[in-house]
Amino acid sequence: MENIQNETYELFFLQYIFLGLVGILFFIFPITSINHFTKLSGSLIVISGIFKLINSFSVEKKIAINFILSALDILFGVSLIFIKINIIENLLIFYGIWSVIRSIILLFGEIIYRNLRLNFKTIYIVSLIIIGCLIINYSKINILLVSIIIGIYFIINAICGVFVNLK
Repeated sequence: MENIQNETYELFFLQYIFLGLVGILFFIFPITSINHFTKLSGSLIVISGIFKLINSFSVEKKIAINFILSALDILFGVSLIFIKINIIENLLIFYGIWSVIRSIILLFGEIIYRNLRLNFKTIYIVSLIIIGCLIINYSKINILLVSIIIGIYFIINAICGVFVNLK
């Protein structure tokens, strides 16, 4: 049993390391990351989704929410890899919608499992919803700013995800 638990933590670390790498790419190379790293970030998101999918079956609680989140991540990553998006604003809105839907599912999971209270995890989820809304709203105004916001989203998601899952 302890061996399975150690593998679960390793998968969580790998998943959030991949999300953190995507965030760092967007943060360091904001404009070129949109043009050149979309397929790479899609691949990393698919890998992260696969890790979450594997992990969702090893955790007794929240199997449905983890399964839905991993399926959403895999679908989003595959669509980033294969869908050709010609307009950068549409790609940014696509990222924003994905992040808002993903964050709302996380919040919904907290409500279902009666874990919703004023704590670090709730603040983390609400901040992800706010950042997702910022991505959607600013995508037509300032592409450079939104790229940095996307990077911040992934970095916050990675750091807080590791912290929340270690508790």
